[in-house]
Amino acid sequence: MKFAKKLPRSWLAKIGNSKILSKYIEDVRKKGFDNWHQIDHGIKMYSDPTDPHLIDIIDGKDPEQNVKNIFLENISSGDVVIDVGANIGDYTLIACKKIGDSGKVLAFEPLPETFSILKRNIQLNKITHCQPFQKAVGEKPGIVNLYKTNASGTMAHLDYFLNGKELIKKHETEVITIDAMLRSSDIENVNMIKIDVEGFEHEVLLGCLNSFKKKKIQKILCEIHFKYLESKGKSDETVYGLLREHGFTITLISKPTPSRVHILATL
Repeated sequence: MKFAKKLPRSWLAKIGNSKILSKYIEDVRKKGFDNWHQIDHGIKMYSDPTDPHLIDIIDGKDPEQNVKNIFLENISSGDVVIDVGANIGDYTLIACKKIGDSGKVLAFEPLPETFSILKRNIQLNKITHCQPFQKAVGEKPGIVNLYKTNASGTMAHLDYFLNGKELIKKHETEVITIDAMLRSSDIENVNMIKIDVEGFEHEVLLGCLNSFKKKKIQKILCEIHFKYLESKGKSDETVYGLLREHGFTITLISKPTPSRVHILATL
C-alpha cells in the first residue's frame, strides 16, 4: 500500500484496468486483502492497492468528501437509508455510523467480487444493522447480464454498450425494484436513497414510482453520469424531470464535470 501511494493515480488506474494483470488482480481480490486502514468518520476499510479512489480515501484526499458531508448532514439517528450501487461500502459504512443501531441500511451491490469486499468491510466495522444484497436495482424485476469495462474492474454496468464501447459480459444478476423491496420489507418511510449506478440512475428511479406516489422516499442523493446517459439517448434532464414530476426539489451538491455531477433531491 505504501508503494501504491507513491504511484500516480493514473498509473494505479492502468494497473487496475490492465488486461495482462487482470487475472492476477481478480485472484488477489477473491482471496481478500488482509490489511485495513482507519479512515474518516471512524470507519475501517480493507486495502486494495489497485483502486485509486480507495487510495485517495485512505490518504485523506477523498474527492467526494464534500458530497459525503452533505449526505451525513441529511440523515439522522434511527433513519432508514438505502445505498444503491454500494461498491465496497464507503457510503454504506458512514451511514451505518451516523444512524446508529436504531436505524437500518440496505446496501445493494450486484458484482460478486465487489460484494464480497463490501461484506468484509461491514464485518470489519462490527456493523449489525446493515443488510447487504448481491442484487442490482432497476425498473422491473428479472435476471440481467452484468458487464465490465475490463476483467479486473470493481464496477459493473447493466448496459452492454456505453460511450461507444462494447463491454465485457461477466455475470448474471437478479434485479429488484425499490417499490418491490419496500413492499416485501414492510418499510413505509425511507429517509435517504443514495444512487451511484454508472448511467442506470433513470431506471432505478423508474422502479420507485409507486413509492414516489405514496411519498415513501424523502431524499435522494444521486450521481448523474452525463456521458453514460447520453450514450442511451437520455440526459440529466431526463432524471431531473422525473424527480420534479414527483415533487422533488433538486440541488447540485458537487461541481459539474464533463462526465458527472452529484445532486440532492428533497421532497
